[in-house]
Amino acid sequence: MPDSLLRAIALISRLDRMLGAGQYVAVHCRQGIGLSGLIAAALRIAAGVEFDAAWKSIRAARGCEVPNTDEQREWVRAFGTMAALQTNDR
Repeated sequence: MPDSLLRAIALISRLDRMLGAGQYVAVHCRQGIGLSGLIAAALRIAAGVEFDAAWKSIRAARGCEVPNTDEQREWVRAFGTMAALQTNDR
């Protein structure tokens, strides 16, 4: 799990800007499911995709169940809430 939600939001914002500029972004972890799935879901949510739809698209792309822990699911939910609050503050 990322150790800081605020730093993770900064990273995901940077990756989202890169994707928006047409750049490619690769995200990987040990098995390509846990942390990479978490970051991919957060990126999908940052792009405006609904929480469950984000996970569904990642499951379809990976061909396996993601997230692999409830903690990852809740982290992404917290990310979505925090990102929405920051967007509303602007």
